[in-house]
Amino acid sequence: MYSRVGAPVSSGMEIFYNDGQLQTPNYVAYTNSGVVVGHEAVKQALANPKSTIFDVRRLIGRRLSRDPSLQRDIDLLPYDVVIKDDKPVIKLHIIGKDKFVTPEEVQAEVMKKLRIAAEGYYGQGVKSTIITIPAYFNDDQRQATKDAGALAGLDVLRLVNEPTAASIGYQIERWERSDCEEFVIVYNLGENNVDVTISSIEDGVFEILGTAGDRSVGGLELADAVLDYAIEQMQRKMGKLDLKTAFNMVETLKQHAKEVEQTLSSKPSATIKLDEFSITITQDALKSFYKEFFNRTVKHIEAALSDAKLQKTDIHRLVLTGDPTQVSKIQTFLESFFDNKKVLSAIASDQAVLRGAVYQAEILGGDAGMDWLGAFEITALSLGIETAGGLYTIVIPRSTILPTRKFVNVTTIHDNQSKIAINIFEGERPFVINDKEFGTFELAGLPMRPAGELRIEIGFEMDMNAIVRITARELESGKEVVYQALFDVYSRYSAAEVDAFIMDADAHVEEDSRKRVAVDSNPVVGDGPEFGFVVVPREGEKPARWFWN
Repeated sequence: MYSRVGAPVSSGMEIFYNDGQLQTPNYVAYTNSGVVVGHEAVKQALANPKSTIFDVRRLIGRRLSRDPSLQRDIDLLPYDVVIKDDKPVIKLHIIGKDKFVTPEEVQAEVMKKLRIAAEGYYGQGVKSTIITIPAYFNDDQRQATKDAGALAGLDVLRLVNEPTAASIGYQIERWERSDCEEFVIVYNLGENNVDVTISSIEDGVFEILGTAGDRSVGGLELADAVLDYAIEQMQRKMGKLDLKTAFNMVETLKQHAKEVEQTLSSKPSATIKLDEFSITITQDALKSFYKEFFNRTVKHIEAALSDAKLQKTDIHRLVLTGDPTQVSKIQTFLESFFDNKKVLSAIASDQAVLRGAVYQAEILGGDAGMDWLGAFEITALSLGIETAGGLYTIVIPRSTILPTRKFVNVTTIHDNQSKIAINIFEGERPFVINDKEFGTFELAGLPMRPAGELRIEIGFEMDMNAIVRITARELESGKEVVYQALFDVYSRYSAAEVDAFIMDADAHVEEDSRKRVAVDSNPVVGDGPEFGFVVVPREGEKPARWFWN
């Protein structure tokens, strides 16, 4: 619902003011006289609901054909959204004419506002930035965020997952270097998502062990708890209303909702009085709603613990991040789940993410004051290629620390073979039939040579954002092709599904080993798929054909 902007300074971190405030609402209003952003845009929301745009994270980078739930999210928004070329576009009506803007353009207006605040502090232009994003963002959403940055005149150096940034932010604020391993859980309550991340820190190494999340629940649901309850009671008492009457009553209820929340913080009940009826809301009813909300997210805590192979009793530190007015509503339930362990309060929950991002900026700028702290993302599943015989050759094993770069050499299996088809898979079993296809590309135009003579280097590079760049290069001619995609397991699978892949591999170790021996004992040169290949040793490597765990 809002953004912050900051930068590293000698004393730690400076958060920049925008219109006299440390946080900028993610609101953009398109008016007859121009575009307004932030607090001024919020003031337009009631009088100008169709042209005041917010919550574009629900829209940015999404495609209806790939994500049918996009339509559900569109239906929740008060402004008009249409689909063009499979993507959501916002329809406005300005000065008697229809105007269309993309979510990226809206996001860029907010980024411009933040950039101007930073430039006011420095007294000069700001061109580079690090942006934090929800952990569930897929490749399209990440690229769209970068595109928004470019529209705002910014070079996006890195995208950092918000739970990772929050973990780093708390680590910097709370602890000195320790030689004892500690496990930290970060429960990040976003506007429309909940992310849970478990990390370890030992001797200055910071490693992500497990993640899980859900974008069907979030802080907005808590923020609207009083309003939703009041609307439900209104519908029960008054039945079906015409649209104009319903709209007016909902707007009135919105105005009363925050007052009711404040009253319930100190009194057992509060009443909303309208012309025709009144609604009484009790403190117990509200707490019951908050508890039910938290209970719906417990499965993600358990999934992250399972990912990290930890019990809840192993956790040393609890970190709760998000809008302070919302995280306070579930803090006691989180503490209770972890046997009354207290949430850390060394830094405001809404500043932890920014602090982590600022530290990343220090690293990129070569001026990290806490040079002992190294932060790592890890791969949740293995990534590799199909080789002759339907075998799965893992190139980047599961739990590899990012960024990473791995190479494997392969050769053709037919005389005068003109190309190879590189089929990319993710999973843990040694035969691709049991793993999941990730993508495919070809290297064509190979020199005409006998089978087994060519050497083709396949390289996998993965950065901190889990963007994987796969190259295939024939070493004699230098011919090369490149394939690039986002290897973000949790944008495609739930934590439970990831666990299932790993458990399935463990359960079939003996069976897979027997099949593997049978395949390894049969020669594949001159046989096998038309565009297949086998692995050969790289220079200096021992002669081992397969790389799998």
